[in-house]
Amino acid sequence: MPKIKRIIIDAMGGDNAPLEILKGTFLAVKEYGIKPVLVGNEEVIKKCAKDNNIALNNTKIVNSNSVISMHDDAKCVLKEKADSSMAVGFKLLNGVFHDTDACTLL
Repeated sequence: MPKIKRIIIDAMGGDNAPLEILKGTFLAVKEYGIKPVLVGNEEVIKKCAKDNNIALNNTKIVNSNSVISMHDDAKCVLKEKADSSMAVGFKLLNGVFHDTDACTLL
């Protein structure tokens, strides 16, 4: 069985998140058949997807509890917000998926 190329996506990062992130993820699943992992507040992600009729087929969601803001100190953020979507994404990138050929964090 071929290994998967998995993409870990910080669903809470960026302008208009998570909506724009979900739209892009949906298109990537549809066009490229990827199996993405969305990292962020699971409740917010699912509500946004439902409210905007975005299917999350073949998409895994890993919950995280805090969000990094523009005002957070970049030098301390991964220590002070270890449960943020970015920090959780880095932990996942460090080897949780054993069925993966390649893994990327976006």
